[in-house]
Amino acid sequence: MTPKTSRGARIAGAVCLVAVFAGVAALVLRLRGTTPDSVLGLEVGAFLGLVSLVIEMAMVERASRTFYAQGVQTTFLSFMMRLVLVASATLLFMKPALGVDHEAFALSYCSTFFLYLCWLTWRTYHAPIAYRPKAQTGTAGRITVRDNRDARIADAWTVR
Repeated sequence: MTPKTSRGARIAGAVCLVAVFAGVAALVLRLRGTTPDSVLGLEVGAFLGLVSLVIEMAMVERASRTFYAQGVQTTFLSFMMRLVLVASATLLFMKPALGVDHEAFALSYCSTFFLYLCWLTWRTYHAPIAYRPKAQTGTAGRITVRDNRDARIADAWTVR
């Protein structure tokens, strides 16, 4: 059975995510200064980060509906997509003629990955039973913990 979360808890979680995202944006501007270049870098980074966030969410949702449920592979591929995009765009924005602060761009773009991880944690926790690992049944599938310590061996290792 999927655990239920109250409406108030969902709203509080969303407010906390927005507050953290806004706080990171404020820290980026505090670090880089409020110049037009850094504000533009922050805006472009946040926009492209949120766009890639939506793409990653759609990829994971689609992968979770497949027979094999390849969520881990999809998460890894989306993370690699994010790294390739942020690296190439940061190198592009290093040109002073473009007027975009490349460090503000990279920091704000990567801060959206935190939102993705929060969503992924939420989604995994609330996954339907059909997509969760199947519990093993019968005596062969049970985990048995035994006390295999031998008193003679334990005494040999004691410091006297």
